[in-house]
Amino acid sequence: MSSSSGKLEPLKLFKVFRSVLERRLGGTLTLRRGQVVKQARLAFGQIIAAGSNRPEESLARALVEEGLISSTERVEIDQARRADRRSFEAHVRERGLVAEGRLESIERRLSRARMLECFGWPDGTFQFEVAQVRTSPKKRPIDTVELLLEAAARQLPTPVCERFLAGFARQNVRPTDWMGTYANAFDSLFPPPNLRGLMQSPLPVAGLGSMPGDKARNLREGAAMILAGLATLDGVGGDRPARPRTASGARPAQPRTASGARGTQPRTASGGQPRRPVRTGAGGATSPRAAGSSAANPGDAGPRRRAERSVPPRPAAVAPHPTRSEPPQREAPPRPARASEQSEDRPVRMRASRGPRAVRAESGAARTRRSDSRRASGASRRSSGASRRASGAAARTSPGEPKPVPPKIQANLDRAKVLAAELDTRTHYEVLDIESSADEKAIRLAFRRMARDFHVDRFARYGLDKETLGAVQKVFVAANKAHEVLSSAEKRKEYDIGLEMKAGGAKVAPGGGGPQLDQVFKAEKLIKDATVLIGRGQPDAALERLKVAAPVLPEDPVLLAAQAFAEHLVAQGQGGSQVITRRTREALEEICAELENREEPFLYLGRIYRTLDESEKAIRAFEKALKINPHYAEAGSELRHAQRKVEQNKSGLAGLFGRRKK
Repeated sequence: MSSSSGKLEPLKLFKVFRSVLERRLGGTLTLRRGQVVKQARLAFGQIIAAGSNRPEESLARALVEEGLISSTERVEIDQARRADRRSFEAHVRERGLVAEGRLESIERRLSRARMLECFGWPDGTFQFEVAQVRTSPKKRPIDTVELLLEAAARQLPTPVCERFLAGFARQNVRPTDWMGTYANAFDSLFPPPNLRGLMQSPLPVAGLGSMPGDKARNLREGAAMILAGLATLDGVGGDRPARPRTASGARPAQPRTASGARGTQPRTASGGQPRRPVRTGAGGATSPRAAGSSAANPGDAGPRRRAERSVPPRPAAVAPHPTRSEPPQREAPPRPARASEQSEDRPVRMRASRGPRAVRAESGAARTRRSDSRRASGASRRSSGASRRASGAAARTSPGEPKPVPPKIQANLDRAKVLAAELDTRTHYEVLDIESSADEKAIRLAFRRMARDFHVDRFARYGLDKETLGAVQKVFVAANKAHEVLSSAEKRKEYDIGLEMKAGGAKVAPGGGGPQLDQVFKAEKLIKDATVLIGRGQPDAALERLKVAAPVLPEDPVLLAAQAFAEHLVAQGQGGSQVITRRTREALEEICAELENREEPFLYLGRIYRTLDESEKAIRAFEKALKINPHYAEAGSELRHAQRKVEQNKSGLAGLFGRRKK
């Protein structure tokens, strides 16, 4: 098949993989479900690699989560990918960020997980395109049978397995040759005792659920063995008996009539078809016309022909033709060997029409023997070289003695243990060993130094214990996180705010982040929204947001000032007296007395002064707000309005046509 497509129904993907595996096809298998698209490249029925368009299944995310690359390196590689359209894996290999074996292991694990999920899809579509897929001898493919076993063990629900086996209720299941090959894989997914140990003889499919053990597990084991090819069914096709086969495995051909239609013809005792006698000419030569006419119209023969048929035939004529299921009765005499079958040592002269000179030619069998011998010799050389390398490696380092740790590496390990024990109390700056005023270049250089000293792959060759490797990975992840936060201006600003709050006695999670700091950011956003609502003349909505933010930031000056001014506006709307306005003025004056870096309280205080006809004080308050923030538009507008009012009060009120009233 050049291409095949269809819908993904329950168990359909198992059938697709089995078909590709049995035919040993190569190509691309594309699976779709909604917006999710997964693609697998196969060679000889085995998965070489599988990709997915889901970000959470990407290789980049896995490498960052395991601390093998930093988020900055991931961004740089993504930018390079968009430029040259190469894979993320190719860029990682080119830069040497991760060891070759480690990267290969992670990619195989991700490919396996991407494909396993598809076996649990309730719907979707598939498309397989046959194509030549390039493979690398260093890249180990994913075993399709092991994948099918794991998919059946982890993705198939019990009702689906029960319905699948119900279609073969009257048949028996027996093991195939693959059962011994994949016994360990089956036992790892279904720990003994299991059905594999009971399958010494064919088992009835209807009785799998009643076998010793859990019924659901037995049904899943039976379905897994059949779907993965570890077991087969006797008499596939229900109660209809299977067609007989010969000793060579082929079905016997049905005889044909003279017209070409299949039918039943009598056979001799030896199983061959009897030949009809034909008229012979002089010297025993057979007449083609007579033979053709008698074979074409055996019922229309005249008396003479009937008499000829009654004559006993010659022995050579009565020898039956051999059938497909039986060997011939007599062996044919040996024929002389052809030129293509002669020994390769004997020269064979080509025909004169091909050229006047005689050339030497080798037969196909001789070339095959020679190529086989060359392959065998090459394999023997490779095996001997591998054995020499293995013996040399064993002589250099015995399996029980890991490679000694150099002093510099040991110093890094000791430092990693100390850092891992103190990470909860260290800030991001202390983790990277830089000052809090460090610029972007210093942060980048510090992270690269940490990544070089504490990369996990540098210590894999020394046979360290899990605790030491865990400490190294913990330090690398902490350095990666510190670099990610400090290299972003926005994240660094939030982190510095958290450090200031922590230094001031506020409860902040270790490292400056955590749920409590998130609540602080949320409260600050509510306060900002409240100031916008006050400017729009909606004090009630502003008070609701300020009440939510008050428990988180009870001493925030902007919150206190906005709350006092909003309450004043609400009271004024309900006809409140000047007493409430004076109380608001006193509260705002107290807030602004010790405030030098927030402009909103001075704006509210200036508006209160304007309401009380204290224009000079209002102008000074608005000027203070503009001094803190020169781009504060509301304060600028209020200042111009207050200055015009002061000028009008000094020169008198403007009358009609701009005349001044004295």
